Amino acid sequence: MTRVGGKTTGAPGGVGRFALTLSTVAALAVSSGAQLKPGGNGEVAPRGAAIPSSNSDRGAEDGFDHAVHAGLFPTCTGCHTGAVQRGDALFPATASCAACHDGEDLEEVDWEGSTPEPSILAFEHDAHIDAIAEADETTVCTSCHTEPSEASPAVAPRFEGCTGCHAHEVEDHTGGAACATCHTSLATVPALSQASVDFVRPADHDTPEFLAGLHGDEELFEQSRCATCHTSDRCAACHVDAGISQISELGAWPASTFLPAWENTYPVPASHEASGFDQAHWSAGGTASDCSTCHTRNDCTTCHTPPLDRWYGMADLTPRSAALAPGAELERRSPAGHATPGFGVHHQVEAEVSAGACATCHTEDSCAACHEGVRAPVYHEPGYEAGHAADAASRFMDCSACHDTVVFCRACHSESGIMDQSVGAAYHDAEPLWLLRHGQAARQTLEGCVSCHEQRDCTRCHSSLGAFRVSPHGPGFDPALAQDKNPRACTLCHLTDPIGR
Repeated sequence: MTRVGGKTTGAPGGVGRFALTLSTVAALAVSSGAQLKPGGNGEVAPRGAAIPSSNSDRGAEDGFDHAVHAGLFPTCTGCHTGAVQRGDALFPATASCAACHDGEDLEEVDWEGSTPEPSILAFEHDAHIDAIAEADETTVCTSCHTEPSEASPAVAPRFEGCTGCHAHEVEDHTGGAACATCHTSLATVPALSQASVDFVRPADHDTPEFLAGLHGDEELFEQSRCATCHTSDRCAACHVDAGISQISELGAWPASTFLPAWENTYPVPASHEASGFDQAHWSAGGTASDCSTCHTRNDCTTCHTPPLDRWYGMADLTPRSAALAPGAELERRSPAGHATPGFGVHHQVEAEVSAGACATCHTEDSCAACHEGVRAPVYHEPGYEAGHAADAASRFMDCSACHDTVVFCRACHSESGIMDQSVGAAYHDAEPLWLLRHGQAARQTLEGCVSCHEQRDCTRCHSSLGAFRVSPHGPGFDPALAQDKNPRACTLCHLTDPIGR
C-alpha cells in the first residue's frame, strides 16, 4: 500500500480510491497512454498527442488552437468528456465544430480531429476518474497537460510522475520491475514511429554475460518484460529456433510499425572455449534444443558426413533454408592429432581401431583418393626408393595401399635392370645369395613377399612338382601341429590336404 496526502491508496501498481491534495496533484503525471520520447530519457507523451517539439507545433499539427477557444471552453472536460465519464470519447467529434462554425455566424472549418497516438503505456483516463472527481478538475489536468490557454496542451509526463502515487519497487525505471504493470506489449501497438521505438536500454542488457546466456535463462526470463520492447521478429534475427513458445508468444512486429535494423551477434559460450570441446561436443551434456538456438543443420555438415540421422540430434536441427537467422557459421578444422608428424602415413592403426571415428568427417572417397591412386601424396622422403626394400618386406608398410605392384614395381625394377629370378644383391637386403636365405623372411612376413611376387614365383622351387622340390618349411617343422592351429594357412599353398587326414 502507498500513502498519498495522508490517505491510503490501492495496492502498488494498481489504482484505488484516494484523496488528492495540492502537494500530490503534480505527481499524477498520467494520460491516456504514452510513448517514449526520443533520446531515451524516460519521458513519455500521451496517447492522442504526438511528441511535439513545441506547443505551437502541436497546435499547427492539429489545426485546433486551444488558446483561441479558451473563453468558450473554460474546463477541459467540456470537450474531453472521456476523461471523467466512462464510455465517452476522449476527443470531441468533428461534427461538434459545426455548432458554431456553421458557415453563417462563423466560417466553416475543415478539422479532421485528433486521434490517439500509438503507445506502449497502459494508461487509461477512466482508470483515474475517481481520483479526478475528488479533486479540482483543472488542477488535475494541468498536472500532466499545460494550461489550456496555450495553443495546445502539451503532454510530457515523466516516470517519476507516475511513481509519485504508484509504488515502484526499484529505483531504476527499467531494473527488475514488472513492466506489464504499466506497459502493454509492443506487438499489440501498431504504427509506432521510428522515434517512438527508441526505448530506454535497461542497465542489465549491457553486462558482458547478458547476451551470451542470461537473457534466455529460464529462471530469469520474464516474458512480459521482454514483450514490452521486443517482438518475436527481433529474436528471430539471431535465434534459429524462433518457433519455440518463449519466442513465438511474444507476438510479431506490427506490419505498420518501423522495424529498426539489427545485427546478428553470436557470442561464444564459455563451454565452447574449453579445451577439446570441438572433439567432444556431442557428449557435453546438452540436447539438440540447446544447440538449435544458434546452430542450423548446415553447421553440423560443415564437418560431419551424411546421413545425418546417424548423428545424435543432428537431424532434429532446423535447416538454414528454413530459418530467418543465419546461425553461427563454422569453419572446418582437423583434430589436433591429425597434425602430428607422419599422421598421413601412419593413421592405419587409428582407422582400424575406430573406423566410425574416421567416418565422422571422412567418406570412402576420402580414403580412395589416396589408396586407389587418384592422387599422388608425397609420403616418402627424397631418395626413399633407394632404400625402400626393407619397408616393402616388412609389415610396417603396405605398398599395395597406394601402388599397383604388378605395374608400378615391375616397371621401375625393369628400368633399373633389377629383375626377378636374380640371385644377386640388387634388392631385398642388398646382401649376396639372398635367394638362398629368404625363407626366414618369408615365414616372418609373407605379406611383404606378395608386394612384388606371385605364387608361381614360389612354386618354381617349392612345389612338389617343381624342379627342386625344396620344402618351404624350416627345420623341425610339425605339419600336423601347424594344421591343427590354422588349417586355412595350409590351403594358401596346398591344393589338397598335405598330410592326408
